[in-house]
Amino acid sequence: MSNDLVPFAGAPVGGSDLGRGAGYGSGTAPVSRPQSTGRRAEIERIMQTDRSRYFREGLDQELAELRAANDDGDDFGSPTLPMAPSRSMQSLQATAEGAELVAAWRNSPGGFEAQLRKVQADVGFLVRELGDLRHQRAFMEGFDRRVTERARYHIYDEIKNGSVTNAATATPAELAVFGSTQPGAELLNEWGATASVKVGRVWARVARFRASLSNEADFTSFTTWYDNLSPSAVKAIVKYLAR
Repeated sequence: MSNDLVPFAGAPVGGSDLGRGAGYGSGTAPVSRPQSTGRRAEIERIMQTDRSRYFREGLDQELAELRAANDDGDDFGSPTLPMAPSRSMQSLQATAEGAELVAAWRNSPGGFEAQLRKVQADVGFLVRELGDLRHQRAFMEGFDRRVTERARYHIYDEIKNGSVTNAATATPAELAVFGSTQPGAELLNEWGATASVKVGRVWARVARFRASLSNEADFTSFTTWYDNLSPSAVKAIVKYLAR
């Protein structure tokens, strides 16, 4: 969501470090838009036939750039184009909190790059659910500006951690609370008989994130940002957490 994950113009100085959106990185110049359809076809063939080469040579990033060139004519390209791991790491390590995150991810299975790729992929999936490129960019910019640095890094780590295994199913009382808002009511209707399981996953992830972030001001920055999101954005986030 942030310029620590994706390299998008308009992100605040000192913002996130995943790229234009998550590990997606900061930048001030428009993204170059390659035009070669032949090259795109070649990379897509490699993606289907040689996945090891596809990731080893960074073809996933090149393909993302080629696809961005065909988005909606926006000079800045796709806001979910992932930042290269080396750039993301450099951005994160500019602060003590970011350096701690890098160190923790290095010690995780697959190392820093594997954790970064997972977070970038999940953030990209979530943000693309929010609408066109301008809506996506506005969402990520708001996240970077309103959520504290420490809170952002805890959110990245929560995304990296994934679903809570064996989460308790939601009680009728918890379902009632969940359904008291427009997005919650819509999701309960969509989920039907599986609602108690999905809501249980949501509550478990929120509880895990809250337990990891002891600083009240940091947590408040997150809740203030979240409480001011549109119903459609809230719904997209909650659907992601329920996976």
